Amino acid sequence: MDKEVATGCQHDDGEGKTYYSWCQQCAIKELERGFCEWTSSPHVNKLIQWTQKNMTHWYDHLSFIRYDRLKNIKFYSDGRYGSIYEACWLDGPRWVWNSQKNIWECEKNIKVALKIFKNSSNMSVDFLNQVFNHVKLLTNGSLADFFGITEDPSGNYIFVMKLYTDNLSEYLEKNHELMSWWDIVDMLYSIAEGLDQIHAGGRFHSNLHFGNILIADGASSIDARISDVGLHGPVDEQRSPTDYYGKISFTAPEILRNEKPEETKICKFYQAADIYSFGIIMAMISTGKIPFSDREEDEKLSEDICNKNLHPEIFKESMPQSYYDLMIRCLSSIPEQRPSANELNLLLGKWVSDLGDKPNFSEVASQFHEANDKKWEPTVSMDNIDEKYYLRISEEGETRCLA
Repeated sequence: MDKEVATGCQHDDGEGKTYYSWCQQCAIKELERGFCEWTSSPHVNKLIQWTQKNMTHWYDHLSFIRYDRLKNIKFYSDGRYGSIYEACWLDGPRWVWNSQKNIWECEKNIKVALKIFKNSSNMSVDFLNQVFNHVKLLTNGSLADFFGITEDPSGNYIFVMKLYTDNLSEYLEKNHELMSWWDIVDMLYSIAEGLDQIHAGGRFHSNLHFGNILIADGASSIDARISDVGLHGPVDEQRSPTDYYGKISFTAPEILRNEKPEETKICKFYQAADIYSFGIIMAMISTGKIPFSDREEDEKLSEDICNKNLHPEIFKESMPQSYYDLMIRCLSSIPEQRPSANELNLLLGKWVSDLGDKPNFSEVASQFHEANDKKWEPTVSMDNIDEKYYLRISEEGETRCLA
């Protein structure tokens, strides 16, 4: 359709318009008028202003959010380096198109998550550089929505993000028994799409686990978004771009062994580690159980993963062969044998397409159809499966019985 002219826009020749009546030049000028409303940190100001001056879509920038516009702040959860609160943002993001007025309007009174890091009043330049290096990923629309930064009365800097219904663990605890293999593939496809975006941008996550997969359960699909891209680790310490902060149970053995890649291979090295984490997520979604939940995240677990190629317990007989084979590739002890994020994205996208083509089931779709039938058999329950049916993956990609 032809792009309309936004109300008040002087660019009636359409110059700069990229979406509906959104005008890049007018939007930037409007945001620049608010540059006086800033935090006490010139480094934070510079970060926010850069995103606004370089925005190319209506959603890909950060905002300075006044703390007094956040209401009903409640504690949500604690993490290793900070805490999460939920709140109501009175103003909300400007992402609602009013076709009658030909303007973009704010979605008011939305629920948001507030990520408050420990010692964030002393946020290091290194941490802000990390955020800066990832900011286009944080605002590209394929990952968890990141709205901006606020500053509380004590001088702590707080990251404001969309509040999702659950993280992966919480969602599986409530819904795993009701999930079909169609749902599982749909969820993994969303995650793979986000990971592909990260890797295509020349970055890596380095902290991919169930707590950083956020779920918005829609009417027709399960929207899983990767969060915490570039927003993990201590904020008040000097740091290296290759510092790794992942959970042991989701961390690749080469990382746990503290292997160091050549300078020219750093990105591919850590991207391959992300793929290993994706394989652990595949195992977790297939069983509905947190990996190694009966063990401490300690040095002994790390040693077993490194020296015994220990993987989460799975129930191979219940899953499609194609799913199992892909998971094995992701969990390979040889990083070069793992698929790329782009391959995962394309393959899972094809699975989604095949599963929707019901009159002409492919071989892969037939496998998922059969696995779905098994899942709905009344006798199949993860709580009642005899131990002898649990399998553990060996280094060669084969299985061995634990009984």
